[in-house]
Formats: sequence, structure tokens, C-alpha cells
Amino acid sequence: MTRTSPSPEAIAAWARLVRVSRQLVKRTEDALKANALPPLAWYDVLHELAEAGEGGLRPFELIDRVLLAQYGVSRLLA
Repeated sequence: MTRTSPSPEAIAAWARLVRVSRQLVKRTEDALKANALPPLAWYDVLHELAEAGEGGLRPFELIDRVLLAQYGVSRLLA
């Protein structure tokens, strides 16, 4: 199987998508902070715990499911 490099257009589209994603996260974080609400990461963790049901998740399972880095999950759980 041969691989082809992505086109310049695809690379540019990906870069724009990443930039917009960062801007949306920052704006969301700013809005949460302005309203004295917990950070977005907390909602990600709470959502995954709710989805897991009554049995919950072990820390390593939670790390695999959330957008936070491992150290962020560890700090949140401490």
C-alpha cells in the first residue's frame, strides 16, 4: 500500500480547524470563568463518569476517555 502526502489544501484546512478549535475552547473557558463555573475539563470528566454508570471508572480508564492529559486527570482527582 502506498501512502500519499496530504494536499496543501488539506493541510491548510486542518490548520484552520485546529485554530478554530482552540479559539472555541478558550472562549468557552473564559465564559465559564466569567460566570464562576468550573473549568471545561471538569465537565468532560463528569460526562464520562455519568456515561460509565453506577460502576464508575478507574483512574486509568478515565484517562483514556477524557481530553485532559494524564497529569491533569491526576491533579483533578487528588
